[in-house]
Amino acid sequence: MLVTRSLITKAYNSDYPQLINKWTRVKDGYYVYSAYWEYRKTPSFVRIIAIGPTKPIYSATFSCLLEYKNGSIKNTRYSQRVALTPYKRSATHWIKVVLTEPVKDDQSWQNNIAVCVPPLFGEFANNNLPLAEFIAYFQIMGVQHFTFYDYKAGNFIKLLLNALIDEGIPISLFPWNLPTDVSDVWDQGHLANVADCTYRYAKTHKYVVTVDIDELIIPQQNISLMDIIKTYNSPWSDLLFRNAFFSLDLPDDPEFTNATIPLSILKKTLHFKPWPSYMRTKAIVLSSKVEIPGIHFSWKSIDNRKTIIAEPTFAKLHHYRHWGNKEKPVFRDKTAWRYSDRILKSDPIKIWKNLNIKEMF
Repeated sequence: MLVTRSLITKAYNSDYPQLINKWTRVKDGYYVYSAYWEYRKTPSFVRIIAIGPTKPIYSATFSCLLEYKNGSIKNTRYSQRVALTPYKRSATHWIKVVLTEPVKDDQSWQNNIAVCVPPLFGEFANNNLPLAEFIAYFQIMGVQHFTFYDYKAGNFIKLLLNALIDEGIPISLFPWNLPTDVSDVWDQGHLANVADCTYRYAKTHKYVVTVDIDELIIPQQNISLMDIIKTYNSPWSDLLFRNAFFSLDLPDDPEFTNATIPLSILKKTLHFKPWPSYMRTKAIVLSSKVEIPGIHFSWKSIDNRKTIIAEPTFAKLHHYRHWGNKEKPVFRDKTAWRYSDRILKSDPIKIWKNLNIKEMF
């Protein structure tokens, strides 16, 4: 396995979801990132991903201009553009509008799952081993595409992601150039990030998983994410998983020995009681039925689709982060160990090893 060491930002070569966007100023404090066609409403309209001050916006604040060719917005893939401008000003920046309606009877769409991750910054522990472990695990669970956003991501992260892309692992890394005058936006613009990613993959992936790098959705049975999805037959928009902190501050598992590759799932089996529903949950969402995505659950669905909360005895969110060691009671759960051999033999871990990041700089 030949591993390249490039810092040039790359993206896995697939279809139009690879459209590259960047935050662009509209007026003081207001910026736009991307735009998506909302086909599920009558009349249809364009949804624009934007950020700005938390104050009222009036009809005389902005103008919205839509440009399309051939008499219909659906005729040409990238002929449609939208511009958000100060009221009655001419457009200085156009955004391509991405279509979100899946192809009718597209069987590949039916079984496609994409993972969306919050903006990356800095580096992770153990030369980014948690990142390789995360990708390896969700590949085992049946994910077809991984999407990351670069907000001051460290060089080692880019090296690893680029090497994984070169090996053919379906990964996208998009720029997330948050402007300095909105630096106080909560959690690097996480809410806008979730919305962009959910709409971006609605046409090509039926399901979108919104999780952080330190979070794994782990079922008690040896089943895939699609098996989990098929367990719930009633119409839903969100399938939520309750958060359980596998605190890094708790002792390592007594059966764990100092392995060469210290996977989080091997070291950390002690966890606190799962949190209540809706608190720090993460979700699998049915992308075609979510209208307003959220970080821990969707704010609004199409057709009043319901939210289902998985019981922790069936599947829960393993959250590997520092969370102290004072809570009681503490439980031991070795369920994730069943995946360790496959993770250790996976391409992401092999590539992580071959990069030998420690010796590079």
